[in-house]
Amino acid sequence: MTIDHEMLSLLALQAPVATDLRLVSVIMHASGHLERIGDQAVNIAKLQEVTRELPTSHAILQMIGEMGDMAVAMIRCAMDAFRHRDISLCERLDGMDDPIDRMNRHMHLEVAKLAEDHDSLDWGCT
Repeated sequence: MTIDHEMLSLLALQAPVATDLRLVSVIMHASGHLERIGDQAVNIAKLQEVTRELPTSHAILQMIGEMGDMAVAMIRCAMDAFRHRDISLCERLDGMDDPIDRMNRHMHLEVAKLAEDHDSLDWGCT
């Protein structure tokens, strides 16, 4: 919210044009995505707290870890692309989420496998 407020103040008081205006626009757009990433991280942490005592699935935990590693790599790539204004890094981002999407879809199959064990199913569906 602070970033958005400061960017709006900058727009109102400085009236940036051309490159500066594009930069302000990108910062405002990116800050919304970063906020959403932070919100999801909080949700994941809360789920871990809720499911701490339940039986777990090694396969699911491994997939979650791999998806997390891939997501961190994507964020690093995006930040580096922004920092260095590197279009080639931006272009790499387009396909970086495909493996995460595939793993997420596969996750539903792994959760379905937990159906025979009620406690594990509760953990997988939380």
